[in-house]
Amino acid sequence: MEKKEKKGMRKILLLFFFVIFPLLLDFSLAIEPVITVSKHEIELTMIPDSTTYGRFFIYTAGGDENVELSLKVVGNVSNWIKLSQTNITLPPNSSQEVSLKVTVPDVKEDEYLGKVIIYSKEGQIEEINLRVKVLEHGGRFKVECSSERGVVRDFSVLIYAGSHLVDSGTSIGGVFLSNYLPYGEYRIRISSEGYYDAEKTFLLNKEEQVASFRLRELEEIKLTVIPEKMIVKFCSGEEGTASLKLVNSADYPIPVRINSTSTGIKVEENNFTVPASSSKEIWVKFDFPKGNYSEKLYVSHEDTIDEIEVEITSIPPEECKAEFAFSILGRDSIKLAPNYTSILVIYINPYEDLEKVRVKEESKNLGVEIYPLMYQRVKSGDKKPFLIRIKPIANFTTSLTLDILSSIGEKTFSVKLYRSEKLDRAEIEKEIKELKDLIKDLKTEVLDISAKVKEEESDEIKAISLKLSDFSVKLDVAKTALDSNPGVSKSYVEDISLELGNILNKFSEYEKSEEVNWYLYLYIGIAATIIGLTALIVKRKFFT
Repeated sequence: MEKKEKKGMRKILLLFFFVIFPLLLDFSLAIEPVITVSKHEIELTMIPDSTTYGRFFIYTAGGDENVELSLKVVGNVSNWIKLSQTNITLPPNSSQEVSLKVTVPDVKEDEYLGKVIIYSKEGQIEEINLRVKVLEHGGRFKVECSSERGVVRDFSVLIYAGSHLVDSGTSIGGVFLSNYLPYGEYRIRISSEGYYDAEKTFLLNKEEQVASFRLRELEEIKLTVIPEKMIVKFCSGEEGTASLKLVNSADYPIPVRINSTSTGIKVEENNFTVPASSSKEIWVKFDFPKGNYSEKLYVSHEDTIDEIEVEITSIPPEECKAEFAFSILGRDSIKLAPNYTSILVIYINPYEDLEKVRVKEESKNLGVEIYPLMYQRVKSGDKKPFLIRIKPIANFTTSLTLDILSSIGEKTFSVKLYRSEKLDRAEIEKEIKELKDLIKDLKTEVLDISAKVKEEESDEIKAISLKLSDFSVKLDVAKTALDSNPGVSKSYVEDISLELGNILNKFSEYEKSEEVNWYLYLYIGIAATIIGLTALIVKRKFFT
């Protein structure tokens, strides 16, 4: 009997160790996906007794099991907000849209705060700050678009008061409801893929103003004029030149005529024909006294007139040296998403040696960090990068102006800024590419610096070299995660850009140290020469 009991216990133990225990172990090693959200702040402007709608996305990345999420709203707006879902189950590497309905009761004009809290069973927490500004009086726009084919469902909207961007967003179900705005005149611009952009001015004088747009489909273009806008700079007293390229994609020749709005613009050929399936380059000459001018070229072809804007700068002779001493390379536009830091890398490309090169920026509506602080010396042909981190604060302007200062003079580099309500995949991809290219340049810089630094600094340079390789690998991971979770990719980009900024500052310090050493050697050489000459004079005086 006792043997049978022992045998039975042995079977139970074997069953536990070889069947049940592995199952328990596998369960305990299951990893919950990482959760992120498309935005961490929702700002709304409304009036008493009004209703509006919003949305956000929840993303999951990695992991090997479904994640169960609970959502709740807290704060003094909690009773105003109804979520489309409060319990969600998401598989790994997926996303879920959550819509919210906001109904403001009859309350006084003020700002009201709250939060959407998203938490998982394993203890992950994401928060979205809610900020509802209630105006005593105001109205909103209900924007609708149509075309010859019917209702246009997908479009983006920019709303301006004068030159100030006051609201933006994308349509939901073919309609865009703006924030509530003070009564007044506003300019609304519409963009939609496959259609020409449209813009109108509306007077907002009631609680809900319908703004209707009739969009025109993009036509097949037979003759393309490049560029659409010409920017010409030259020294006053000299002649400026630029060219237009006309590309004919039709299977027949197209006659062309070019006119201008100024006698200071001379077109090489005014009347000509572009042969079928070919292109033609036309040179344009400019003769203007010093100053800034805005003119136009009109390119007429097949009952169509292309209007080419021409921005002309005739530079005073005393400023010409700085203007043509170096060029600036970098993206001329970026998209900014709320609560995220955008990355821009620009390069200074000098045509002669420059000293004390730095970038200056002054903006009250942007948080801007610039790395490095300064390059003591930049040799001709030696491109030098500046890494710029930009974070929108509130109601930011539509452009960022960077002044590049040097010992010879200064130049201005302008970057157009666009608002994006969520992370833009293409924008993050551009940032990853810029940082990868910067890392390649810094690796080359490491080789140059390691040959010059003191022995005690060589270990630090080796550590930086290893970091750069690690950053390159992490950026590859960020690129891989773009489709499944752009929030994770953006986190990599933000962290790595800050580290690279610190490395640029460190390299700038090495450069300064090298310059100090060079001056020290120069002073020692001069001192030695003086001492030698003094000794020679004394010798001749007393021994001759």
